[in-house]
Amino acid sequence: MKRIVFGLLCLSLSSLFATTFQDAYFRDYGVINRLVLVFDSQPEMKEDQLQNVISLTIHEASANPDISLEIAPENKVMESFFYQVSGTTLTISIATHRMAQYRSFCMKQGDIFKVVFDLYAVFPPIVRQDAASFAYFYNTVGYPDSAAFYQAISLQLPEEVAETDSQGTFVDIQTVEVKPSGHASLLPLILAAIAVLLIAGILWRIKKKKPAAKEIAPSPLRNTDGFLPQEILELMVRDLDAHNWEPQAIADELQVSLEVIQEILSN
Repeated sequence: MKRIVFGLLCLSLSSLFATTFQDAYFRDYGVINRLVLVFDSQPEMKEDQLQNVISLTIHEASANPDISLEIAPENKVMESFFYQVSGTTLTISIATHRMAQYRSFCMKQGDIFKVVFDLYAVFPPIVRQDAASFAYFYNTVGYPDSAAFYQAISLQLPEEVAETDSQGTFVDIQTVEVKPSGHASLLPLILAAIAVLLIAGILWRIKKKKPAAKEIAPSPLRNTDGFLPQEILELMVRDLDAHNWEPQAIADELQVSLEVIQEILSN
């Protein structure tokens, strides 16, 4: 009897201190997706990747039953998102269209923790359209230097999308006809090769780093957190206001609530 009581006590204590999976949301940036998982405390996760599936295992955890995440059919990165709770173990599966490269980090925002996954369908970008997606992504999440870098090298990359084999591996990247003769005709290809090597080195260094959870200003769960730093958001709001944008138009453009825009403009 004592063992039963002790077991029930341990079970109740473990549930009391369990991590709760509260929300999940993402945005599509072309060949990059950013997925944000929201928890009420910092989760202790085990990450595994088998081919095109990233699996997360979190012990002593529960989940909000209302969590749902719809993936658009035209999405180039994520194929599906699935989670389940078995006892006190939470399992999350992120399936991609191909074996995507990714980096993840955790940040603390007020009383909640967010685990952020940046998923790259193409790593590094090989054609101009992919490089433009990289530039758009980094500009949106508040890294203008990286955005400018990818925007610049996009001009040196082929315009057409390379053909792929059944495994999703690039087999032909020379899809643009080069008419000039002599050594000058090799210059764009040389610059493109150098750019690809530079990108691979930079992204490898980014992926290698695993920063600890960092404290940032509190805000609602979904707002722009996990996507756009608060200071960048405020600068964008004030810039649009200076160009005579109405508050509701600013809210629609930046995909935040009207209340957030009004609060920024009132300060």
